[in-house]
Amino acid sequence: MIDIASQLRIEPTEIVGYIAKLSEIILAISYYQRVYDVLLADLRELTAEVKKMNEQVSLSVRFPGVKDETKEALNAARNTILTLNGYFDQFHKVERFFDVITPEKFRSMRESVEIHYRAIGMIVCFWQIKISEWRRRFWDDRGRHRDSTWEQRYNFFKDTVYHNLYVIEENIALIKNAKLDL
Repeated sequence: MIDIASQLRIEPTEIVGYIAKLSEIILAISYYQRVYDVLLADLRELTAEVKKMNEQVSLSVRFPGVKDETKEALNAARNTILTLNGYFDQFHKVERFFDVITPEKFRSMRESVEIHYRAIGMIVCFWQIKISEWRRRFWDDRGRHRDSTWEQRYNFFKDTVYHNLYVIEENIALIKNAKLDL
């Protein structure tokens, strides 16, 4: 502990607070990854449903915005998958972080990860809520599709899934080019 404090150029009494905060954040990101891993199959399933909706010519005639709205949702889902998969792959290097620690590296890592974990939490929670609502409306307890028209699906999509979709892009932007100097 004293070695780490001297490497970070801080008082040994302060090291506990620094490490505790960083550990809390790492634990939160690890939790979000476990939730995301479970959520991923459902996100892909929802994406496939939205893609089918996008391909419905009859909807495009009646609802001119359907193409743009479903495309935006597809892009948000795709960006979520690409960004979070890449981030979590990079994040696993955290185990080696203390082997080559410097004060600058530690502060940079801590500041970056504080921003990232909030964004990841927001993205994961957003999709959990949207997927849960979609499944509750269009799937029965046995995992089978309930009868519904494309118009019903689109209206529900527009009111539920598409609503506040900008939240995804805002938070993806915070972590998309995240470089964890690990």
